[in-house]
Amino acid sequence: MSTDYAKVRNVGIVGHGGTGKTSLIEHLLHLSGTTPRLGSIEQGNTVGDYLQEEISHKHTVALKLMHMNWNGSRVHLVDHPGYLDFVGELASSSPLLDGLIVVIDASAGPRAGSDMAMEYGEKYHLPRVIFLNKVDGENVDFDATIDAIQEAYGKECVPVVVPDSTGSGLSEVASVLNGVSGPLKERVEAIRAEMMDSVAESDDELLEKYLDAGELTPEEFERGLKAGIKSGHIVPIVAGSASKDVGLKDLLDLIVADFPSPLERHIEALNGAPEPVELKVAPDEPFVGQVFRSVVDPFAGQLTLFRVLTGTLHSDSEFFNVTTGNKERTGKIFLLNGKDHEIVDEVGPGDLAAMTKLKHTHFGDTIAAPGVEWKLPKPELPESLVKRAIVAKSRADDDKIGEALNRLAEEDPTFSHYRDTDTN
Repeated sequence: MSTDYAKVRNVGIVGHGGTGKTSLIEHLLHLSGTTPRLGSIEQGNTVGDYLQEEISHKHTVALKLMHMNWNGSRVHLVDHPGYLDFVGELASSSPLLDGLIVVIDASAGPRAGSDMAMEYGEKYHLPRVIFLNKVDGENVDFDATIDAIQEAYGKECVPVVVPDSTGSGLSEVASVLNGVSGPLKERVEAIRAEMMDSVAESDDELLEKYLDAGELTPEEFERGLKAGIKSGHIVPIVAGSASKDVGLKDLLDLIVADFPSPLERHIEALNGAPEPVELKVAPDEPFVGQVFRSVVDPFAGQLTLFRVLTGTLHSDSEFFNVTTGNKERTGKIFLLNGKDHEIVDEVGPGDLAAMTKLKHTHFGDTIAAPGVEWKLPKPELPESLVKRAIVAKSRADDDKIGEALNRLAEEDPTFSHYRDTDTN
């Protein structure tokens, strides 16, 4: 069955360490029916954190790919480490994503990791949704946390899914879009009224109507909200609890309904001309993709992770590395769920996938159909802040150290190494 690429979504899961990103992904995969059971960080059996270092330290240290189906859409999730030591993972992937889920702990509010995530979203004009996690925590003040988020990131951050309670009393959430009866009705209507100005400003036609009539119909409100989310003019806040499966359905529904399709993406590429040219995005266009990560998988060996920007790439076909000028064969193409690999015959616009055994293809390389010469700029990476000297104990160890450092640099493009000619 062919894929409807208008229904593909890819989003990064980002935020400060300890906010519950790994648990959120675990529950989203289970909710969608992708996994038959829930893993836990304590037991070291989550889909995302499978590396020995992650299991022992109980936090993510490397970017991971996951995917699921939700309401007829294929949703790719990219899990990112939360600690700033690993910001290179966010820097390398965010230019190739179509949106971000910024996870914030309701009891802690905005922190350095969410600051960094919002900055990268702003830099690459990515739609963002804030998932306010752990609303069931003790001593959570929902209104105070919303105020802190708006103070940190602006009034465009607005709650669209609100809880019926905080702490242990949390049982459900209500959507500002769908309307609600009962005790949350007054609260939801007040938030909706506060949002009206922002929603109207997302569309010139709606703004004119709003200024004339003083209100928008439910259909106009929904249209304006979607436009505002896609443009980044509105950053919705979804309240919930990953561990209680509260708010997760609302989060996925919003991603599928309101985040942009990869077919809407504007892609500028170069071929030596002074001005970049915008590529047409469609599955029947010539294939163009870009590599954003190489990982050494304990089972499959070296995996090259890439995004399809336009066109379709088929398994067991040939492609051209525009950056290096080398031809390569795809072999098998995989969609990943952590360490589990699903073999697919083809991938198209918006898909995040992996290939094995590529000899000449590395981070940032543009890969394309033979004959295509368009090249994409490499993602900008932060400079390393720490330097260390490594001295081999013997000449025999010297070559081994060089090989090991090369492997590290292949996996982490923010890691660089060189030999000092004065000190050797």
